[in-house]
Amino acid sequence: MGDQDPGESSSSANTTEVEEAPSWTRWTASSYAVVMLLLGIPLWWKTTTVQRVPLPYYDMLTLHNQFQNELLIGIPIQFKGFSGVLEGDGYQNVSGYSFKFTYSVMSATEMDLVYKSTDLYHIDRQMCAMESQTHNELLKIYYVGRADLLKEYGQQVILGNCRSIYYIGNKSQIDRKRIDKLLLKLIGATSELQVQDSSNVKDSLQLPLSAGYDILLSLLVPEPETLESTWEIQRGVKDYLDPMVKKLSRFAEFTVRSQVLYYVKLNVMPRLNPRTGIYEIPNEQLPLVINPVESKLSSFVSQNPALNFLTYTAPCDKYPLQILDDTGSGLVTNAFLVPQWGGIFIYNAPCPQGQKNESLASQESEGNEWNAKHEVSMEQVMAVVLNQFRSLIGLSDKTKEDGVLDFRGSTLRDWEVDLLVRRRLRSLLFTSANTLQSLGNLLDQITNIVVTEKVGWEVEKSVQLLKEAYEYASKGNLADGQAYALEAFKSSEIAFHHPTNLAQLYFPDDQKYAIYIPLFLPVGIPVLLSLRIIFAAMKKGSNKVKAD
Repeated sequence: MGDQDPGESSSSANTTEVEEAPSWTRWTASSYAVVMLLLGIPLWWKTTTVQRVPLPYYDMLTLHNQFQNELLIGIPIQFKGFSGVLEGDGYQNVSGYSFKFTYSVMSATEMDLVYKSTDLYHIDRQMCAMESQTHNELLKIYYVGRADLLKEYGQQVILGNCRSIYYIGNKSQIDRKRIDKLLLKLIGATSELQVQDSSNVKDSLQLPLSAGYDILLSLLVPEPETLESTWEIQRGVKDYLDPMVKKLSRFAEFTVRSQVLYYVKLNVMPRLNPRTGIYEIPNEQLPLVINPVESKLSSFVSQNPALNFLTYTAPCDKYPLQILDDTGSGLVTNAFLVPQWGGIFIYNAPCPQGQKNESLASQESEGNEWNAKHEVSMEQVMAVVLNQFRSLIGLSDKTKEDGVLDFRGSTLRDWEVDLLVRRRLRSLLFTSANTLQSLGNLLDQITNIVVTEKVGWEVEKSVQLLKEAYEYASKGNLADGQAYALEAFKSSEIAFHHPTNLAQLYFPDDQKYAIYIPLFLPVGIPVLLSLRIIFAAMKKGSNKVKAD
């Protein structure tokens, strides 16, 4: 027994030495764990975290609904020279617009203009001169109690060429029905049924929404070797189009360009009418015209939408050329319109067949080809262009309308431009708010989208500008309201279409797991084993302390 005790003690000591010998492994395991936990995981977390700056999500998601429910664009109207007032508190809301009524007497100058001028055109011309000096967007309704004008126009309300409106009648009391009809006309409707939904912004604006537009005037000469057509486009633009574009500068920026294209034919098959001798283009062939011609029009680079106005000179072998409507009758204008694109006008240059044959015979006898030259009438072309332009921007192309004073050397009325600005302002507000709302929903649904400081700044800027534009629009300040709304629209588009928004969209969670598991599993197993050794050593050390 005594001989065995030393041996057993020696064996136990050796076992303890064997178990405690690899103490360096604890330090190795600890280093693995420390590097992994304190350096590896934080570094991985930092490099894989999606960058997202704080955004005003509440405003982004609620502005659109706020505009839809509460937006009322102010339209101030002043009644002058009336003996009574309208019932109510001076406000009347009609389909997203708020009319604010005020009342005053006419000044001595206005009284002289209304009651001493020869006719209504002279009154309106003098009123326009007065308005041009004040630069005021206030609409004024003048009571005109003249027997001669009452006999000429009857009892009605007539819109002038500026912001003056003439209430012709034999009583200075305000007729509510006549005023209600006027208010509908001021917002671009003729009846309550035609008042468009305020949320449907695309229907209220013919042109695609943009900061600017390009106007491209093109002369198409299909056979210059037989009929060479030229035009004085610079004179035509200066005399007819420039005044209209200048007035529209409050609405949008327009850039005018022109070009002449040779050997460009329309993709149509005219049919000769033997009874009339006219080559007719059926209405069903008109959609075939645009695509072949459009590819040859863009000779310049621009980010703005283009309005194309084409003048096609009919070749001599298809003279005269006539467009038919859907009933088979010839169009008076011999032109057709393509919404948001432009229009095409068929111009029949004088090319009598007899003259052609005589010239051809004389030229062929001399060994030369027959050729006729013609200068296109700019008056005829620009009359069609201006009517098409009015239709494209959302105005009536009628030269005469009931309750509206005829044009006298003017291309656009001031109240028509105000109408376009209000429509554009509403479109800018709703489109910008809708873009921000879509961006907010997208960021909420897809957490992998990066939100950089640039995107965050554009969103903050757009939200703030929209609030400013909303305040100005409610007060009827169209100039400042549109300016703020346009900048908000630009910022919202930049934020929504920023390229960093798509940086990590193509790495969904299942693909991340497929990458991280093969990477971290081989590294994680040794670390877990190391932690096991550390915990075992710590437990053993604590047991040893208790035993002592």
